[in-house]
Amino acid sequence: MNSPNPAGGVLEGSILGFNTNGGVAASYYAREWVSSVVTFHLVDGVEYASGPVGRVVSGEPGTTVTRPAAPLAPTVSASGRNVTIRGTAAARATSYRLQRRTGPSGSWTTIVNSTTNLTQNDRNRPDGTYYYRFVAVNSAGSTTGATSSSITIDEDGGGGGTDGQPPSAPSTTAVGGERTYTLTASRVTGDGTVRYRFWWRQNSSGSWVLLTTWNTSRSYTQSNAPTGTHQFAAEAQDDDGSSGRGTSDSATVTEPAPQAPGRPTISGGTLTHDGNGNTVVTVRVTESTSGDAATALSLQGYGGSGLGWYNIATGTVVTGNITITVTSAASRGSNRVWSLTYRINNHEASTATLRAVLSNATGSSPTSANRTIS
Repeated sequence: MNSPNPAGGVLEGSILGFNTNGGVAASYYAREWVSSVVTFHLVDGVEYASGPVGRVVSGEPGTTVTRPAAPLAPTVSASGRNVTIRGTAAARATSYRLQRRTGPSGSWTTIVNSTTNLTQNDRNRPDGTYYYRFVAVNSAGSTTGATSSSITIDEDGGGGGTDGQPPSAPSTTAVGGERTYTLTASRVTGDGTVRYRFWWRQNSSGSWVLLTTWNTSRSYTQSNAPTGTHQFAAEAQDDDGSSGRGTSDSATVTEPAPQAPGRPTISGGTLTHDGNGNTVVTVRVTESTSGDAATALSLQGYGGSGLGWYNIATGTVVTGNITITVTSAASRGSNRVWSLTYRINNHEASTATLRAVLSNATGSSPTSANRTIS
């Protein structure tokens, strides 16, 4: 039922009596009501008066809705840049807000607006000192809990916090090699995550060119680099800005020393008879990628214990009354595979046992494994 209140308005709910100050002496709806003069608020069983406009707060007939108890201070722990916050339940709370502040006097920021989970993670925090608290909430209002002890993130060794200054410029160490160079920037401290990037120029008077983008790695290796002397410098950046390029270093990239071809392999191959008493053999020889490219091929055949190994791809070979000639000159394709066809005249061979040796200006390869074609 609706009951009049002493201030002349209408109180929504069942009121059993009023005290001399207009307060509630028995059970009531947990609501606000509007009088003709002021708005009365029931909060935790106490009547308060404020402004000329009120709002209705939901409740149950015959019960009092009371704000939650204040949550205890949560416990906090850190792993790397991640903070874990663990709270305890507060009486009469139906949900919670989690708040964080940076430093002992920073402003509180709500990072989780509504949750029933009292174990929360605050991830990827920059270096700094942080505090946390839970706020307990129900339909009657909210109650702020106690503040946690401080937790400090200091992954970059800079002491945490921010000082408004960018990091010092790192120095660079450059090491050159055969078609490669490796760069290392000195470690610097800063606020938040410190990132690095490298610059390059061809010589000491050329224009600087950005070599890498910002990242947390202090090293960089380039393969297949152009030959010559190069100059390098590193730059650091933190939450307050970038340092500019630091002390540079030079490195010389050289051509690899010439190498003989690596050991080749023989694969595929056919052996056929042409119907005129002759044998035709085709074969494929593949260069190894471990050495330099070959410029010449020597294909060798085995003529038995009497003749031994003889060269096929370097001309005509006469063995007794048998003549061996190259009918399709050995050719090297772009994929470093050699192929040739040769003929054994006046002899229908049943097998051909072969091996290969490759060579260039530096030297000859090891001999391939033998391959028998039949």
